[in-house]
Amino acid sequence: MDASESTILDNIKNNGCNESLKKLISAHSGICYNLILKYRKYIQSKNCDFQDLIDQKDYFIYEAAKQYKKEKNIKFSSAFNLGRYSGNSVLISFNEEIERFTGLFC
Repeated sequence: MDASESTILDNIKNNGCNESLKKLISAHSGICYNLILKYRKYIQSKNCDFQDLIDQKDYFIYEAAKQYKKEKNIKFSSAFNLGRYSGNSVLISFNEEIERFTGLFC
């Protein structure tokens, strides 16, 4: 991870910086969209509106930023692409993450 992305993530986690969040969302919206698209059939099988999850992409990126642990030495985009870190630092698959979000938003 480059220094600027590290600073952006620190600003979001420690200061709730909206400008940093906007930069992170701009940089990672495509990854989020592609992940949701990849799991579209699974999402729809849960009777969840695909568009609702697309509309929540900023929230997903924000939550991923809050959960990100830079001490794991994984780029944010890689960690976000694989899933997210839970409170006990276990990598959760995106399938499980989608399951959690479909429960929240559908």
